[in-house]
Amino acid sequence: MTARTITCVVPTLNSAATLDYTLASLVNQSGVELRIVVVDSGSTDATLDICRRWGVESLYEPPGNMYAAINTGLATASTEWVAYVNSDDLLFAKSLERLIDHGRAATAAFVYGDADFIDADGRFLSSFSSARPAELLPLFRSHIMGLIQPSVIFTAAAYRQLNGFDTRYRLGADADFFLRALLAGIPFAYLPHATVTAFRLHGGQQTGRHLAAFLEELRHVFAVIPKASLADRLVLARWRARNAPNYLVRATRLALLGHGLRVPRFSSQL
Repeated sequence: MTARTITCVVPTLNSAATLDYTLASLVNQSGVELRIVVVDSGSTDATLDICRRWGVESLYEPPGNMYAAINTGLATASTEWVAYVNSDDLLFAKSLERLIDHGRAATAAFVYGDADFIDADGRFLSSFSSARPAELLPLFRSHIMGLIQPSVIFTAAAYRQLNGFDTRYRLGADADFFLRALLAGIPFAYLPHATVTAFRLHGGQQTGRHLAAFLEELRHVFAVIPKASLADRLVLARWRARNAPNYLVRATRLALLGHGLRVPRFSSQL
């Protein structure tokens, strides 16, 4: 088998509170040749000191657009696979190895798994069952992204085919990127029975702080596809039913932990 090579970009801006955990989860991935690139936008805290301590290279991108930073990092990739992980999220052990192997076996250019949600202190909130590939477009037509961004890897060739992330969007470029890939007929594969990432929910997230702007961007993203049909709504109902136990666990955990977190209506975090 040829080497499993992947570049993972981590965009940062004053990320010292969580970056150690993110980098530890990446550095300890096994079975892959992993290049980690932090793209920083002018941090004034210990972010760059943490990068130096982990021996992780860092690039600079002017502040103002996270997706411009991601594109800057991914443009330097010479690996077969690429991905990006937010500076407050985690990848579980062997996730990249398992995703790459499954993607190759399925001859897919996008591969993803399931996710856990954690709070600002890293405490488990709930799990999330991603939609299957055939369900992704029906869910998009219902204005739902049925996968979690840090659970996804994709080939560098597919990234270049799509011309990267559209930097006209500052908050919703993930949805645009995945939707464009689906509309282009690029094959997706789902890694079953595999929770590959922990997505951190906290009050400082950009989508929560700028919810109106986020929703306006998503309206533009979804404008290119028709409204949901009855068949699409049935797909949505079945997917929500699969996640029903997860919703109950999350509501219970949030109540027990005393959180007042607000999850956006238009998001993969439903």
